[in-house]
Formats: sequence, structure tokens, C-alpha cells
Amino acid sequence: MINILVADDYPAVRQVISTYFDYHSRHVKVIAQAGTGKEVLDLVENLRLDAILIDILLPEMNGLEVIRKIRETNSYILIIAFSGDKYSNYEEKSLEAGADYFIPKPYDLVDLEEMIIKDRDYQPSYNDFYLI
Repeated sequence: MINILVADDYPAVRQVISTYFDYHSRHVKVIAQAGTGKEVLDLVENLRLDAILIDILLPEMNGLEVIRKIRETNSYILIIAFSGDKYSNYEEKSLEAGADYFIPKPYDLVDLEEMIIKDRDYQPSYNDFYLI
């Protein structure tokens, strides 16, 4: 199972993503949600995460700052940054900060799941198909 953190300042966005993975994915699980940059850093420090889906425009500490902080101590977590701001250069900035990928909002959750699985080179185990 690939454990992810979803960070967005809108609870509804976090809930839609979490619900999608809960009901439609056997390989990706949202184990935590965050609404601010500081919450993301606290959760990264205390949880075993495989991936982070992070909005660039977070309160308290924006996503770019959070990505830089994470990359200071952690290079293995997959970081996928996103933003609905089509008129900025957030894609370039997020990749420079250390994100692995940038996706614009709105995005397709099926494509997002495939991106996570492919990047993590995930090989499903027996238990992923036959939940005990």
C-alpha cells in the first residue's frame, strides 16, 4: 500500500481526494490530511509517508516553502504539487523547490493514481487484491 498525505486549504478538496482513494484504489491510501503548510511539516515528521499531494497556495507556509523544507531532510517522498492558478509559473517554481511533479487543477484522479503507482514502481501484493 502506498500511503499519502493530501494538503489543500479547502477541506472539500481534501475530502474528495480521500474519498476517491478510499473507494476506488486498492494501492493508494490517504492516511493524513493537512490544511496548512505547518500541518504538513508536522505530519511528515511523525508519519511514514510514501507520497504527498500538496497545493502551492497553503496558508501559514506556502507549498513551495514546505517542499523546500521537506527536501532538506527527505529525498525519497514523492511530492506532487498542484495549483489552480493558471497564470503563474508554479510548475517551474515547484520543480525547482524539489517537487517531483506538478499538475494543474482540475486534475483527473485516475491519472493521479496511475502517476503515483508508476513513480513508486509499486508491485501489488497478494493482500492488495484479497483483503483479509
